[in-house]
Amino acid sequence: MQKKKKNEPLIIGTAYEFQGKERDIIFYSFRYAPNSKPSTLNTILREDNFGHNRLNVALTRARRKMILFMSTDIEQFPENILKDFLLYAKGYTTSEIIKEEFDSDFEKDVYERMKEKGYKLFPQYPACGYRIDLALFRDNFRIGIECDGWQHYDKYGNLNIDDIERQEVLERAGWKILRIPSTRYWKNPDACIDELIEEIERIVKEHKKEENILEKENEKENL
Repeated sequence: MQKKKKNEPLIIGTAYEFQGKERDIIFYSFRYAPNSKPSTLNTILREDNFGHNRLNVALTRARRKMILFMSTDIEQFPENILKDFLLYAKGYTTSEIIKEEFDSDFEKDVYERMKEKGYKLFPQYPACGYRIDLALFRDNFRIGIECDGWQHYDKYGNLNIDDIERQEVLERAGWKILRIPSTRYWKNPDACIDELIEEIERIVKEHKKEENILEKENEKENL
């Protein structure tokens, strides 16, 4: 693991100032007070590329931690994907915000087979303005399982550009995305599930290893 450079310059500004930049820790202050109108958040929640890109930048620039400052309770925010994110960040349990709903029989079949193997998955989990087909949480690590139908690939078998960009956004936000093509799954579901479990255990083990390395580096820096 390559050690990141120290003494990066401090940046103060709006989400726009962080385009193309990252920091280990970001302090984010919302200009939404108890007497604010819902329209105050319109700029960051616009339903166009500008709004989506701005929200993406605002929530995905922190490498390790984001600290949020608010002058009003999250429950007072208008219903939107920003509020969903804030509820998630606050630590609401997944059972409080997730309903067991599936987008396809494919997702449901994967869910049921993984459940039999002892894995707790959350279908259609909201994240970064998207819905992850099946979400898994292990040791503070987030894994998204995408059950891809044929429409997610072009005639050459390559993943569509929209799905590639979507995965990049989610992985920048700390998710590890695993994909299961339906054309391969239905040929041998049991084998695909076994391979999926093997990959999950491998990346969780690797994640723990990286965390241990970071902890040791931090201990050395604090000596």
